[in-house]
Amino acid sequence: MKLVIDLFSKGWVHKDFNIEYISNQSTDVDLIVGRKGSDYIKEVRSSRNVFEFEGVEDCFKLFLKILVAKEVTFLVMLNKYIPLVLFSRMMGKKVFYVVHKYNLTTRKRRNFVNFLYNLLGFFGVKSISLEEPYHFFRNNIVVSIDMWKNVDISKVKEVSKISKVAFIGKPVDGKNFALLKKIADKKNLEIVIYSDDNLDINGVTVKPFTSNIAECDVIWGYYDDAYYKGIQSGLCYPSLESGLKVITNGNVGFKFFSTKYSDYLIEYNSVDELFKGMTK
Repeated sequence: MKLVIDLFSKGWVHKDFNIEYISNQSTDVDLIVGRKGSDYIKEVRSSRNVFEFEGVEDCFKLFLKILVAKEVTFLVMLNKYIPLVLFSRMMGKKVFYVVHKYNLTTRKRRNFVNFLYNLLGFFGVKSISLEEPYHFFRNNIVVSIDMWKNVDISKVKEVSKISKVAFIGKPVDGKNFALLKKIADKKNLEIVIYSDDNLDINGVTVKPFTSNIAECDVIWGYYDDAYYKGIQSGLCYPSLESGLKVITNGNVGFKFFSTKYSDYLIEYNSVDELFKGMTK
């Protein structure tokens, strides 16, 4: 039996990715462990065994489930879960974690965290990615999975001129929001942020994450390579579902996606190209 664990995601967070990964990389004899009430757990319970983790009171139950498993995969591994990863490995289990932006940024910013990850690698813990990751992830397995084969795909929306740009999620480091705002202010473009966070940004419209983004012309995905090298962006799902193309920085965050759905991407390889392309 394999355990597939995500103790972080709640509500809609990581829903699409988790569902597709679980569908492709687990069977009905495996156990999916997730936070109680999370959307992806609700979705997979019809085809998979699930254990809804409610809090500290369920830790002992989780330890017991690890003991009887042969393999443990962490869909989201934060630094605070490293002791749980080490426990799983010490119990002789095969242990994996899926690479995401958090793993990369914390390793780059903090030498001690990078040391801990290297220690995990020394003990046989392996990372999993959809494309070649940043060089830090030496013990890595690249899996070729079409994570979007079950998406209800819309026809690509062709636009002759960009006037409204969708920015999905909170404007955190690595998403180059300041660059987008600079372009928008210069060329009078409208920015719509789709997020459930309480944001107050001058000159920007904020709508709930679940709102329909089809009103926009394109999706902003011009990511900083330092944050998204080898990381598969979650923007692939709303792009395919809405038909909106994603503006990218040399397809950073979309390398594997680009091999299958290149029509849904607008690739720029420099800021100069970006300015010219968005403002012509």
